[in-house]
Amino acid sequence: MRIGDFGQPRVEAHLEGLLERGRAAGTFLFDGPPGSGKEAVAVELGRLLNCERPSSPCPARPPFTRAGAKQPAERCVSCRKFDLLQHPDLLFVFPVPVDTWDEPMVNKESGRSDTLGRILQEKARNPYFRADDFERPASIQAEVLRDKVLSAAYNRPVEARVKTIVLSEIDSITRDSANILLKTLEEPPANCLLVLTTAVPQRILPTILSRSQRVHFVPLDPQWMEPRLAALSGAAAKDVRFAVAMSQGSMLAANRFLGQEQRAVRDRAFEILAFAAEDRELELLETAQTLQQGHAKQRHVVPSLLQMLAAAARDALFVDAGVAGRPGGAAGKDAAALVYSDRAAEIASAARAFGPAGLRALLRGAQDAEYQITRNAAVEHTLAAFFLDLARAAGQNAAPARRRS
Repeated sequence: MRIGDFGQPRVEAHLEGLLERGRAAGTFLFDGPPGSGKEAVAVELGRLLNCERPSSPCPARPPFTRAGAKQPAERCVSCRKFDLLQHPDLLFVFPVPVDTWDEPMVNKESGRSDTLGRILQEKARNPYFRADDFERPASIQAEVLRDKVLSAAYNRPVEARVKTIVLSEIDSITRDSANILLKTLEEPPANCLLVLTTAVPQRILPTILSRSQRVHFVPLDPQWMEPRLAALSGAAAKDVRFAVAMSQGSMLAANRFLGQEQRAVRDRAFEILAFAAEDRELELLETAQTLQQGHAKQRHVVPSLLQMLAAAARDALFVDAGVAGRPGGAAGKDAAALVYSDRAAEIASAARAFGPAGLRALLRGAQDAEYQITRNAAVEHTLAAFFLDLARAAGQNAAPARRRS
């Protein structure tokens, strides 16, 4: 059985070997960066285990087709249901606010899908979609594990040979909730595939790690990502190149960088650089406060902004070293080598304002701040300290220049 091309050749080869030996059921933990294909591969594994043509399985559906694209007619009914995430023996669990699982899947009067239906529709269209626009904290609640997951694991399949249960972002569950799963993880029913996914395996309880077959995913290759992101989004080639360059091997991040919201975040990143270069501490502190206020509703924005600041620092180091051109200069043709080639003038200005030492400090500071915030550090305090460090770095770079003049 051949798994589709999800940009993870080692993972795909490993799972194909398990399928050939009949050892692909049980409990797995897929760990790796966000947007590296963990959930998509989990669903693909369930699809292959339940294909109605086991001797010659249906080919993998291209997971990067535009919305509404016609799918191959030769695929069996079971595979088509897995493609749509609508198979009765597929349970896809992910963090949502409390009581969300009790909502109706579709509001028949308005025709509008409610939370779960909307998320599943988006995930079926885009394997790398992640819902994080909730106004309330999201997690996988104990009630969902007890009433939905355990019930699905131990009940007989409706249609399939092997029930497939995907628990996305398993690190969001509490220790008490994890205890609900332990016996099932250790001895799952023979006709059940359980796949847990996480981007932060260090948060997983040892009792879960010890009961799972661990499979590690790596960041995706940019050359693999670019044509697939173009097919999925239909975006212009230059926008796709920028999104991939910014994504650090994550299709989730690349999709976000294509959105208008991320363009506003990028504008904010360059605004912060300008404030720091001009030693405008009040504006920097106000920006930290504003970002903190929006963080509860959109938790991906601050990490994205810090990634953009890091990318700007790298670009500016290239400009300072003469690796990439300054706009209007002799090497101006090399400006396209920059991630932010469309803002080469501002990158050159940052290179002058911060100097090499300040740019390296900016790069390290952005990475450190992102690490702290993704591990629940206080957002405003972390950003304020980082932004003020940027202003000091620019000031220290400017002092020698004033003395020389």
